[in-house]
Amino acid sequence: MENDLAKRLRVYEEKWAALRSNVVGKEQLRFCDIPWPLFENVQGVGDITAERVVAFVCHPLHEHIQGPGEGQAKSLRSEMLRWHPDKFEGKVLDKVVEGDREAVREAAGHVARILTRFSAEKR
Repeated sequence: MENDLAKRLRVYEEKWAALRSNVVGKEQLRFCDIPWPLFENVQGVGDITAERVVAFVCHPLHEHIQGPGEGQAKSLRSEMLRWHPDKFEGKVLDKVVEGDREAVREAAGHVARILTRFSAEKR
């Protein structure tokens, strides 16, 4: 039986795959539908902390779910690309309902900054 953390990681990857494949159309997503890189449910930007993001990205199961590679370094690079503001806005933001768009932009920027800081600290 799949444990809860493995399930959350798998669902996270499935949601990103759906976003990349354009299964989701314009203005269909709400803030809570975004696959945030946390094990906990996210209701607002205040729920997104460096500790929670790093715990998610660096979890040993993350590499297993994404596929074999270079471990944490691969997971971190992959997440940094997903959450890069230009890439995120180009691929995801137009799929968010207008009323949630600014909150999603702010939260995604917060995630990107957390990942950038963590990457710099690891060097």
